[in-house]
Amino acid sequence: MGSDSRRCVLKGSRCGACLAVFGLFVLCLQFELAASFRLTALYRFDRSSGKKSKTEPPAAGGVKRHLDSSMLPDVSLATDAVLASEMRFGSKGEELSYYFKDGQRSDGGVGEGGASSGMLKLKRIMYATFLPSGYPASLPDEYTKYQAFNLLQDLSSNLRGILSTQKILEGMGVGKAGVTSLAATMQWMARDGSSMLGGLLFTAFASSSFGIDIKRWRLFADLINDVALLLDMLAPAYPDLFLPIICLSSVFKAMCGVAAGACNTAIVQHWAARGNIADVGAKTGAQHTFVSVLALPMGFLFAQAANSSLQSLWTSFVVLTSIHVWACYSMMRTLALRILTRSQLDRILPSLLFEGSEKSKAISSMTPASLAKTDKLLWLPWAEDHSCCFDLLFGVSLSTILRSGIPLKKLIALFEGEKFMIAQAHDHSRQAKKPKLVICVAEESTPRDYLRAYVTAHLIARELNSSTKPMDQESLIRSALEKMRSSYHQVEKSMTEAGWDLQQVSLGQPAWVGRW
Repeated sequence: MGSDSRRCVLKGSRCGACLAVFGLFVLCLQFELAASFRLTALYRFDRSSGKKSKTEPPAAGGVKRHLDSSMLPDVSLATDAVLASEMRFGSKGEELSYYFKDGQRSDGGVGEGGASSGMLKLKRIMYATFLPSGYPASLPDEYTKYQAFNLLQDLSSNLRGILSTQKILEGMGVGKAGVTSLAATMQWMARDGSSMLGGLLFTAFASSSFGIDIKRWRLFADLINDVALLLDMLAPAYPDLFLPIICLSSVFKAMCGVAAGACNTAIVQHWAARGNIADVGAKTGAQHTFVSVLALPMGFLFAQAANSSLQSLWTSFVVLTSIHVWACYSMMRTLALRILTRSQLDRILPSLLFEGSEKSKAISSMTPASLAKTDKLLWLPWAEDHSCCFDLLFGVSLSTILRSGIPLKKLIALFEGEKFMIAQAHDHSRQAKKPKLVICVAEESTPRDYLRAYVTAHLIARELNSSTKPMDQESLIRSALEKMRSSYHQVEKSMTEAGWDLQQVSLGQPAWVGRW
């Protein structure tokens, strides 16, 4: 084997080793953090009985955490002498203080040998820089695992960005004789202009649907960015089509930025279960900056290794893209949003409304975490969901509702006390595979009104799907409303107990609102 070949293999090995070490570090970190940092309860001692009682704040999302016996106050202390104890929120017990009846205060800690003052200060600095206040108690359980995958996909994108930028500069003629800086500048301006225009058009057509399917749109953003980077890599191989290819790539990157930015806002709001959205957003930015800084020295070594040959260049790109896709998919599979979307409601409501009391009791197992494991992720976010038993147009105008054939006075009488109206679409056909419903909402309607409307829609669709004869629409609506009103309280109670946020019901943004 020649010296050049050995050098190429050595550089490739170094590049692969860097990626492997970082991947293992991130995956080990997520499990170490989850195991090490547990929520410690505050203990108080009853003045009269001297008995110890526990006040354990619920974790984010209302899920109670198990209190480890190692987190108990020092057993050598007399319980009748202690009034209360306190600890730094989110720590694992190193900073623990006891307050005695005689007015004295004692500083203690848990763990073998305690922790040194220097280590505590270092941990505080690291927490203050990269982790939201009160971590992990102030955040949902899946935060650590999600962020580990997020850091891994972020690093992958940074390293591939180095390769794609190199290819773009190569296609623009950097380093070639006879290529002027003006020509390269004009190409770069055309690329940026395409990005801006594409971002605006994508926002206009797609922004209203981001909240309906956050996880699929977030995954779509990452995958469309992978396509954009691939186009950048291929562009120099087609000199005649170089400019159109890099402009299309820029449009795809703009689509990624719009979709990912919108979805990340909702995800940050999910992490901020205690209202600390500004803190969570700032720490998410700090983590992203840390990965970017880490990618600088790694990118320098990686670029040298990857460019040793064309084969190593494309091998590195394919491996990094595979890692990125896996990490992004794992992120979305881990994420357990408490938002009630159509997809979630279509899986929960049939159990509550139609499958008997025994099945209804199983709603406690249909938590956000359990449904997250079965979410349809590898599906275009705008594609029709064939698993739903009816088609729905949400937030239509009153004129659309009136085309159903029911006079406005009768509709207002039917939906008295409700802040929505629902009817069959005027263009619905009996030969259609499933019914088509339209919902109009009042101007002052709330997410709970949206939920009441969707429950009613399910009841109407159930009757239409099970009937073989034409049905009087007024009677059908009246019957569905009666069933909804009699069962809604139990539906709401069951969903709340399962951990869903009834203040976040996402059926889409209504195009029209009415007053009646």
